[in-house]
Amino acid sequence: MVLLMVSSMNQGMNANGLTFLGLNEYFSDFANIGHNSAFNLFWLWVLPNGLWLVFPVYMIYVLGKEVVESMGGPDREKQE
Repeated sequence: MVLLMVSSMNQGMNANGLTFLGLNEYFSDFANIGHNSAFNLFWLWVLPNGLWLVFPVYMIYVLGKEVVESMGGPDREKQE
């Protein structure tokens, strides 16, 4: 149970960090990545960072569901 909660918090911090990275680029008028071509920007920045955002959010959902099930959430009553 504790491992699920720690892992879920870790995934949340990862997703928040990437969100702040994207907001930093936006509010700095893309000072760090604005010199790249659209092709390089997509393949070397958007795609890898997008995957680093999608998978942690998915893991938060999966781990949160397991935590609720282990605590005897509404799904447990339906199974019995």
